[in-house]
Amino acid sequence: MSCDFMADHYDCIFPPKKQTIEFLERMLPKGDILDSACGTGNYAFALTRKGFNVTGTDISEEMITIAQKKAKMEDSDVVFRCEDMRNLREEAVYNGFFCIGNSLVHLSSKKEIPDYLKQVRKALKEGGRAVFQIVNYDRVCDRKFLTLPKMECPGLVFERHYDLKRDKVLFRQILKTPRGIRENTEELYPLKRDMMESFLHKAGFRNLSFHDGFSPNAFSAETSFALVVHAEKKDGSA
Repeated sequence: MSCDFMADHYDCIFPPKKQTIEFLERMLPKGDILDSACGTGNYAFALTRKGFNVTGTDISEEMITIAQKKAKMEDSDVVFRCEDMRNLREEAVYNGFFCIGNSLVHLSSKKEIPDYLKQVRKALKEGGRAVFQIVNYDRVCDRKFLTLPKMECPGLVFERHYDLKRDKVLFRQILKTPRGIRENTEELYPLKRDMMESFLHKAGFRNLSFHDGFSPNAFSAETSFALVVHAEKKDGSA
């Protein structure tokens, strides 16, 4: 679940995107927000500049250290904590929540993901809203794409490949740097759209909307690159 192997190059490879910021600003209520699996904090900083009060958590000590250094340099109020996303125990604390960057599928099983979603719901105040983003695993599991677009920035090339293995996906990351090649392989749980909907309903979320990435367009299992879900904690939900 950690991106430690690329933490020092993370900001170059994954700069914040305007469309993502605008989507989060539009979908999340103003107030206290949790950015789960925040990386080096780029979106936490962006939303803070928009008037949100953001806390960022990530399992990677290296990522959080970088985020904290950036917060000090920017004199930002964002609070960053090194924390496993599975250990979210707070209740009725946040107005909004987001977990993006394909982080959710790093949880390892059909049990871990629903348990986590239930924790997210408990951490939200009544009427709170959540945004989740993952790769379109409907397409991955149909073998319509097993290699993600290559990402490049000065001196760096980042490659990502999927390999189907029974009920899991082997996710191989290759980072080519001037000092050599770094590789990392992890098992992901291929969470399809219908299963995501079922897990969210069972966790007590309502008013779900499924998007083609960070756009207002509807998700398509056949053509979308990413699945983005917006969900609400509504009065009376289980």
